Amino acid sequence: MLIRALFFSIIFIFNFSYCQTKSSDSLKNRNMNELLFEAKLTPEIITLKPMKYLIVDKKVTAESTEAFIAIQGLYKLSEIIQSKLKDKGTIYELPPLEGEWSLLDPKIGFKDHNNIVGNFMLLQPENLEDNLFNEVKSKLLEESKTEEYYEYLKETNLKLVDEKKSIKMLHVGPYTEEQTTFDIMEKFAHELGLKKLYKSHRESYVKDMRTVPKDQFQTILKFQVE
Repeated sequence: MLIRALFFSIIFIFNFSYCQTKSSDSLKNRNMNELLFEAKLTPEIITLKPMKYLIVDKKVTAESTEAFIAIQGLYKLSEIIQSKLKDKGTIYELPPLEGEWSLLDPKIGFKDHNNIVGNFMLLQPENLEDNLFNEVKSKLLEESKTEEYYEYLKETNLKLVDEKKSIKMLHVGPYTEEQTTFDIMEKFAHELGLKKLYKSHRESYVKDMRTVPKDQFQTILKFQVE
């Protein structure tokens, strides 16, 4: 996809891992990390459990100033929550940024960033409760009334996302060439008698322009099937 060249230079992409006291919890989270943020150059089916996400419900156009601003608010909120949970004994690194995107006109495809709309999201720990989220968000809103990301922060919510069965695949190369990878994934689904549930798809950003040239970008593409 055409990912927002304006803002990736300031977004820090981390490997998602929890530091828990129980070894079984650590193993479980490593396994979830592999399902979400590791993928092969061939399509595969995965089944995900429901997970908590911070989601910016105000949609943006890809590669836009608005997208950059929305991410600023999302990370600011996530960093404060991370600090609050650390005080309560839950230590973790922020996960890779994810997004959910769809095409306004499938005939135009991914070549025109104005044709791509969606929102951003960040995975959160299972023990993040609504009361803590609401407390942190309310306080940050009070402190951020003059910030550009204020309107996006207002529409950032904690949600339980249940993707269930999905097909994922690693795309290596420019975002403008993602359709080639989607074609492989859709052929794979068809051969297995599966169909894509929604027009939208998910992306996880593993390697971007901060560390590698365009032909080495790594993006995990994913869509739900039944």
